[in-house]
Amino acid sequence: MTVFLSDFLWGAASSAHQVEGNNINSDVWVQEHIKGTFHPIPSGDAVDHYHRYREDIAMMAELGLKTYRFSIEWARIEPEYGHFSLAELAHYRDVLEVCHHFGITPMVTMHHFSSPRWLMRFGGWLGEETPKLFAQYCQTVFEYMGELIPYVSTMNEVNLPLLLSRFGALREETEIPEWKKEAAALCGAKPEQFVPFLTGYKAEHIGIMMEAHRLGRQAIKKIRPDTQIGLTLALPDFQAIAGGEELAETLWQEHLFQFADHIREDDYIGLQNYGREICGPEGIIPWDKRKEPEQPEAEMYPEGVAGVIRKAAKLGIPIIITENGYITTDDELRVEFIQRVVKGIKACVQDGIDVRGYIVWSLFDSYEWHVGYTSEMGLVAVDRKTQQRTPKGSARILGKIAKNNG
Repeated sequence: MTVFLSDFLWGAASSAHQVEGNNINSDVWVQEHIKGTFHPIPSGDAVDHYHRYREDIAMMAELGLKTYRFSIEWARIEPEYGHFSLAELAHYRDVLEVCHHFGITPMVTMHHFSSPRWLMRFGGWLGEETPKLFAQYCQTVFEYMGELIPYVSTMNEVNLPLLLSRFGALREETEIPEWKKEAAALCGAKPEQFVPFLTGYKAEHIGIMMEAHRLGRQAIKKIRPDTQIGLTLALPDFQAIAGGEELAETLWQEHLFQFADHIREDDYIGLQNYGREICGPEGIIPWDKRKEPEQPEAEMYPEGVAGVIRKAAKLGIPIIITENGYITTDDELRVEFIQRVVKGIKACVQDGIDVRGYIVWSLFDSYEWHVGYTSEMGLVAVDRKTQQRTPKGSARILGKIAKNNG
């Protein structure tokens, strides 16, 4: 007898920019084609999911997966301020209809890092008008296809700019770099207006994002009150050794509990875990300082999922693991990883925690923002010369788990 709900969400995830290809009206596309940004190469055609979604969703169903988390691309829906493309709305409506046809539950992310170029003219993710503009986009999408969307996440990893800043990947700029001046010009914006979701952090970002989430949720619920709404957080399992307890609690507060008041009206919280961070008396102890010589470059720690579930359970709202995965060329390790994650989730459910889904990142070996196409995180390999899809053993084991509901 399974401990999981009969409608538990077993599935895989993608994001529009990373898999569709040729997202030319977005701010990320602009950055990819300028020297000096953190993007090593352009995304280009990606894995051409924009044209191949029917066969891809059919493949998911054949494997036994039950849920597909994907994003709708704002830059396609509203390629210029105030102009909503009926053709693109029809495209995404068809993606949703194909999901339902094959018995796949769709979970839509309204914003997964990439924004329309024109949003930079309004100040990007520091612009006072951005929350209202985001809500208008959400309203338009749900007026057109809301009855097909049972689950929605307003924004992906709203705490990620803060997390990257905390770990030194983003820093406050003392002067505007040349690449940003060029990118702003290509967007018709002033350099100080060019504030994409990921490439800068200030304390005000969280306030703008939370207002966008609130107004987006309000617009969606007015049209589809039964749609389950949440947002997602990037959440390592913050652990402590002696002397690191205070830092660990600070990190939990920054990246989880500070959002408590903003998500009280949400239907679920999406948790996205890729391992753990160990806090010591002198700060975070990086993996390369802890690992043995024969161990891999990235720590394999599937138990991090159960760790973040148990911490987030204190919020008192349902939990969905909306992303979790492991970078490896050895798919047998990924199979073991998934099995250990599911074991940990099962223990949480048995302890009475309300967990409603496990969604693996990612469906494909696809474009990753800072490493291009060198990351192999997918359940499905893709030959990018031919776009041939080849499901891996990990895809089949997740499908088997889904069919057996755990």
